[in-house]
Amino acid sequence: GYMEPHSKDLTGCDFFARFFGVLALALLAGAASAAVWQGACLVLEILLLPFRSIPFRGIRTEVSNSKDGKDVLKSSEEAPSVLSLAEVQEALEKQKRRCAQLEAELAHEKQRRQDAEKALSDVRLRPKSSPSQQKDA
Repeated sequence: GYMEPHSKDLTGCDFFARFFGVLALALLAGAASAAVWQGACLVLEILLLPFRSIPFRGIRTEVSNSKDGKDVLKSSEEAPSVLSLAEVQEALEKQKRRCAQLEAELAHEKQRRQDAEKALSDVRLRPKSSPSQQKDA
């Protein structure tokens, strides 16, 4: 093989290139692992979606002080809050109204943009006045 006759000292450029190479590799690996994690969470959420409608009972425990100064462990069962059909329909109607409002705002903004583009094109089409015409005006 080929060997250099003398050793090569590392320069600032070498350290600069290595530093940013390692940084770029770390960022790419981090982005890839974050994407994989989000995908795995999404798949798990989709798989567990049917089980969200199953009612369960939550158990809450708390420690409180009694009158004689001793700690007492209390346990209570709570039923999960389940939305009624009326509440779901009300939320759906609220979302529909919000969607209609946003669509109206979008249409208004599109109209404003078209008006601005038309005014801009009108300005571009006007002939430029010469300096002698500006003096007369």
